[in-house]
Amino acid sequence: MNTWMTDVRHPPTAALGADPTSVLRSQDDLHGRPASKERSVAHGQLTERLLWLTAALIPLAVGWVVWAAPGGSGDFNQRVTLAPFDLALGGLVVVWAGGRLREGVPRRTWSAGLLLAVAFTLVYVVSFAAHPSWRGVEYAVRLLAGVVVVDVVRRMQRDNLRRTSVVLVGAGVFESLLAVAQSINGRGFSLYPFDYDSPLYAFGDAHA
Repeated sequence: MNTWMTDVRHPPTAALGADPTSVLRSQDDLHGRPASKERSVAHGQLTERLLWLTAALIPLAVGWVVWAAPGGSGDFNQRVTLAPFDLALGGLVVVWAGGRLREGVPRRTWSAGLLLAVAFTLVYVVSFAAHPSWRGVEYAVRLLAGVVVVDVVRRMQRDNLRRTSVVLVGAGVFESLLAVAQSINGRGFSLYPFDYDSPLYAFGDAHA
């Protein structure tokens, strides 16, 4: 019985003077490297779960004041507050940044949206330089996090996007129903960690 044997240690192309490793690399590039694909799938699953966790933690009425202007610890406009969902969101930003660094920075063509983004960034940098504050730093970080969320959702497959939408809608519905119940009751219900007993701010108030 005749059997055609190929020595994988010395591919036929080696006899033609080609570098075997370059041939293997070109084949990997042609068919897609399994390790890279697995890494990409795992990265997508991790970002998806971090986005779920971020949405699920939004209803928690828990926070930590990390900075406040003198006399402004009770004013949301004069303090920097971190909530549980910020921790998940920060993890999402870190994981997203690691994935983007591995992919490399793509070349982009100029568009109206990109021009507006660059113009807004320049205006913000000038404004922050003129009036620096920790609130400005917080705003910049949250703006970056918003861009990350948009990019993560944009890359999701349809099934993953559907599951993520269910989590986001669920958190939004819960928050809306709680807000309606608080409005009818006239104050909070002390349902820790989703609520605490406090009067409601009047519409248009600086604290609202």
